[in-house]
Amino acid sequence: MVYMGSKGGILEQIIPILESRRRSPDQLFVDAFGGGFNVVTAMSGPRWGNEYNHVIVDMFKYLQEKVYFDERTCEWCFPADTFPEEVSKEDYLYIRSHKDEYPSWLIAYVGFCCSFKATYFQGYAGKMYQDRNRASIYRQFTMKYHSGMRDVKLFSGDYRDLQIPEGSMVYLDPPYFAVSGYKTGDGKSNAFDHPAFYRWACSQVDDNHCDVYLSEYTEPDWGRWELIWSNEKRNLMYSKEGAAVSHIEKLFKCLGRE
Repeated sequence: MVYMGSKGGILEQIIPILESRRRSPDQLFVDAFGGGFNVVTAMSGPRWGNEYNHVIVDMFKYLQEKVYFDERTCEWCFPADTFPEEVSKEDYLYIRSHKDEYPSWLIAYVGFCCSFKATYFQGYAGKMYQDRNRASIYRQFTMKYHSGMRDVKLFSGDYRDLQIPEGSMVYLDPPYFAVSGYKTGDGKSNAFDHPAFYRWACSQVDDNHCDVYLSEYTEPDWGRWELIWSNEKRNLMYSKEGAAVSHIEKLFKCLGRE
């Protein structure tokens, strides 16, 4: 799914690293900040995906129910009416002001996939953009050689409420330090407590014996972290006057508190 902060552009680089560091093919992979669920889609084996914004989770659960296997073509497919073929600007504005009249999966689709730069109801994007987003979501469910999102167990809520099984591989892609917070289903922004988050991440290593990996631009200033990968990423979603913004994406492994 096209989503602000998406890792879609670096999946080919970070997925092999994460897969190679799994203790076994059966080690549970937990994506605690799923966003558009691009990372958990690309991983293999048993997987959990969590996202704070409940409407996104409701949309993916809706899609898990809609997808079916076509025996004739031997492909995974969606009914033609899974999403609207096109959401007009008038419908977009009406849904934005009347969310209580619609199912949450549709609110998520319109709010993110029909909005420019995937910013939740912050500006209408037309059919070309909608087609691109819809195709991106369908790819997450219709992979031939990988189950994609079809069998991911989905959760919605604060990362601290996740009951992560001991010994899991935990991937963390939170709001980046000094960049932004994250939003609830009603569009309200939440401040993100990075010091509390770092303490929680380290506790997953020391107390829950998990393997914890973090995507960030900067190394956390609490606990011990090992830089295992970095690369420049051009982010068109934050472009200004046609020029893409570049950042150094980094992947850290948490080594615990001390």
